[in-house]
Amino acid sequence: MWVMLAAAVFSLGMVLQLTSVELSAQILATNIQYIGLVVLPIAWFIFSLQYTGHDKWLTNRNFLLLAIIPFVTVVLAWTNSYHSLMWEGMHLGNSGPFLIIVKTYGPWFWVHTSYSYMLIMLGVLVLVQRLFRPPRLYRVQSIALLISVIVPLGWNIVYVFNLTSLYRIDLTPSAFTVSGVAIAWGLYRLRLFDIIPIARETIIEGMKDGIIVVDTLNRLVDMNRIAERIIDYPASKAIGQSVDHVLSSQPKLVELLYGLTEETSDIVVGIGGMKRYYGVHISILQDHRYHHRGRLVVLHDLTEHKLIEAERKEFEDKAHLASRLSTVGKMAAGIAHEISNPLATVLGYADLLLKRNIPDEIKEDLEIINRGAKSAADILDRLLTFAGNLRIEWEIVDINRILEVAIEFRKHSLLNNNIETIKQFNRGLPETIADSGQIQEVFLNLIINAEDAMIESHGKGKLIIKTETTTDNNICVRFEDDGAGISEENISKIFDPFFTTKEVGKGIGLGLSICHGIITEHGGRIYAENNIGKGATFVIELPIMKMPSQTGKPNE
Repeated sequence: MWVMLAAAVFSLGMVLQLTSVELSAQILATNIQYIGLVVLPIAWFIFSLQYTGHDKWLTNRNFLLLAIIPFVTVVLAWTNSYHSLMWEGMHLGNSGPFLIIVKTYGPWFWVHTSYSYMLIMLGVLVLVQRLFRPPRLYRVQSIALLISVIVPLGWNIVYVFNLTSLYRIDLTPSAFTVSGVAIAWGLYRLRLFDIIPIARETIIEGMKDGIIVVDTLNRLVDMNRIAERIIDYPASKAIGQSVDHVLSSQPKLVELLYGLTEETSDIVVGIGGMKRYYGVHISILQDHRYHHRGRLVVLHDLTEHKLIEAERKEFEDKAHLASRLSTVGKMAAGIAHEISNPLATVLGYADLLLKRNIPDEIKEDLEIINRGAKSAADILDRLLTFAGNLRIEWEIVDINRILEVAIEFRKHSLLNNNIETIKQFNRGLPETIADSGQIQEVFLNLIINAEDAMIESHGKGKLIIKTETTTDNNICVRFEDDGAGISEENISKIFDPFFTTKEVGKGIGLGLSICHGIITEHGGRIYAENNIGKGATFVIELPIMKMPSQTGKPNE
């Protein structure tokens, strides 16, 4: 350890000085003293930086800069007889029983002394910062080190500025005896160099997980920088505070900390797109007598895992839905084809009979038959659409224009039912390639569903239809109503074929399934965002595509 080695050289020079009776011998002893004396402040400053983990500043360049003044001091001390910059005069004198060298300090002496005191105080300040940081062991270690340097420094100041009437002897080397005792206490009682702050900086601060330590009173006593970022609370303010205060935004974590056992759970931090998921593991901290001393909280980032899991589930759900739609679609197509011919016969003969001169009561019955057959034919057409048997007629379309037409179709119904329609269209929306008829059918279906939901909820409402482009080159259309929303048990089934929440006779549950099929065939996606009690939002995303190539397929 360079500090103690420099102190040893300093002490050797002092012993030689006290045992010498000639001026030349005492001057030589003083010069030997200065070899150790100039090294002490630098060694102390470097040690304090290394001990507290700030050694990134100790580059070769900075080390050389630190050594300039000490090197010059040694040279000037050994050549003082030529320039008197260190001492302007020296002679022997008595101080009690001791024969000492009396010096008149020169200008460079004060330069060196000021520089040395500055380095020592900088090292002290670095350690003082450690006093205000956990854990307690590091604080006691820092106190031991501060004692080891403050005692010699204090006596040196007393000697240099002649602040005492006692013997005029520099006892700074003797004061290092106190330093040795303090360091020995630190070595054997506090494991001074076994558990040093740099170990904490290297291990705890280097971990990718958030680390929080709380005591038996659930006060926060330590945390690393990752934990600071996770809970959005600086350690300087959090240390010593109750977890109820520091973790007020995480009631679940606080509840876990008040438990009496080790715990493993998950928490969510942030809102919206800024959400992050963390796995929480709480361990009990015990001393060598197995007494409970606190708890260690490890926060492991699960966000990426959760996102991958969500994507996997979404993919599986889509695959499952596609399989169900395919199976039901084939069945629907078969049924539609089997019924279409007999139904066409019924419609044809009903039209022929209505054109004949028949009694009115029979004619009324025929009209009922005709309307029923046309309704059945309409259902068959929807079944065929659902089954994917209708060919897409690709053309350049303006989504805003298709929406305008769809809204116009429902204008009177919306007004009559006290539904306010708010259009928030992006007028710079790019054109794309789609089947305008099928897309219009999707828009109409969603408008009608929103209208029905709001009427059923409170007899009126507000429908917001919004268009925009997304960052991934899609056109996004949003239908936001203020109805009752969709129940949790139904949200995952709304696109299933033949699923409906309407009364018998008011819907067969194919509308949203057909919408899903049409949008999927267009290379887009449709999904719902739910806010129970405040409404639902249906979102359609369509890719922005160019005219089809000769293959008949559109180009993105």
